Amino acid sequence: MPPESSTEEVANFFGSIGRIKLDKRTGLPRIWMYKDKMTGSNKGECTVTYDDVEAAKSAIDWFSGKDFRGNTIKVSMAERRAAGDWKCPNDDCGNVNFAWRHECNRCQTGRDGGPMRHDYGGRDRDRPY
Repeated sequence: MPPESSTEEVANFFGSIGRIKLDKRTGLPRIWMYKDKMTGSNKGECTVTYDDVEAAKSAIDWFSGKDFRGNTIKVSMAERRAAGDWKCPNDDCGNVNFAWRHECNRCQTGRDGGPMRHDYGGRDRDRPY
């Protein structure tokens, strides 16, 4: 999809086949627009969460290969988190991190909720303050 696509455009397009789940905290459709970490601009990829699994399965068949704002799109089922992946304990962040991370890759909050510092004084490990 074009990188300049908005969440509203995605919601209108994908909402035509089923109800998109609403985020309990914001009340907005659960659509995640992926951004380039260096530039902060949209990558042209997103995740749309439907209220029911059948709508999600139908979306794959219905939308994959279709035109969205002049681009042919690919639609696939998102994969579940791997065992051990964890949600950032910082309520303002909520990022899901890989199991091997000791701190959030978005806000640097420690896995246990405290700030982290790197102490490489011969021990090569992360320690909470």
